[in-house]
Amino acid sequence: MPIDDKKDVRSVNPKQEGMSYAQKRYLASLAIRLGWTEEDGSLNEKRLNGFCRSQYSTLYWTGLTRSKASKAIEALKTMVEREESA
Repeated sequence: MPIDDKKDVRSVNPKQEGMSYAQKRYLASLAIRLGWTEEDGSLNEKRLNGFCRSQYSTLYWTGLTRSKASKAIEALKTMVEREESA
């Protein structure tokens, strides 16, 4: 019988590799500062998911690893700084 060549998408250590609660809060707050909000002022998750999908090949922003979340935070901080200085 042939060996299955599909990659396992589950992480070996999901609690260690997943982003922290603080990173999730910070990403959400930066996205809100950028104006990525719904009409009621809540986070527009579709917009943040699209950003993470295009930049970090992750389907949902909540699925970022710690290292990718750190890179996303730095990118969003730069975008906020650029928007505030303009």
